[in-house]
Amino acid sequence: MSDTAHTLEVGTMVSTPLYDRGRGYITAIHGEQMPQTVKRIGGIMGTGGNAHFDIIFEIGARSVRLPECIIHGPQWKIYPKDAGFAEGWRLAELEKLASDLEAAQLAQEREEEAAFARAVEALKADPAYADLEQGDARDGALAAKNIRKLLKAAFKTTKFSVRKSDYGSIYVRWSDGPSEDQVSEITGRFKTGTFDHYSDCARQEDTPWSKSFGGAEYVFTSRSEA
Repeated sequence: MSDTAHTLEVGTMVSTPLYDRGRGYITAIHGEQMPQTVKRIGGIMGTGGNAHFDIIFEIGARSVRLPECIIHGPQWKIYPKDAGFAEGWRLAELEKLASDLEAAQLAQEREEEAAFARAVEALKADPAYADLEQGDARDGALAAKNIRKLLKAAFKTTKFSVRKSDYGSIYVRWSDGPSEDQVSEITGRFKTGTFDHYSDCARQEDTPWSKSFGGAEYVFTSRSEA
């Protein structure tokens, strides 16, 4: 962490461990700096300051309009000019690197979107699934209908109970017959709920299958023996 006695300038080197960004350089400063007003609350939270900073990192990432109270915080290090400084030519190099990486990322995202759309169309046109009702509803109703059809076709002698809860989850129950793994191989296609351990958050994520034949956040299976 730096002291807050001095204002910063374009080219100043900074670093942060956040998101593995490492070292970067200030490329623009928005507003009048007031570092003397920056205060810490509980050692981490910060208040004060007036300016915002654009930063470009050596890995090609960017931070845009970072508040002054954060850049002077404990998760950032500000280097003196004699320890690291980027002249205009160096900033231009990093800007090109960042632009190239952003263009490559955009191209990849567009290709993934196109591949996803192609997969959806292929599923909808597949004669093996001609008996399934098509749609992309996430509430579980359409998924439950199609699960019943698939289970009936795959396990003709087993009676299944397929019920949708009020919260969009589906519960599949049966006695004897196929194993849970065998049934889950079918029902798991409709599950759209995922858990992001990095952000510690649950979310729904569409798949080509769920966009073709419906989905549910969770699909539970329970086998009993008569």
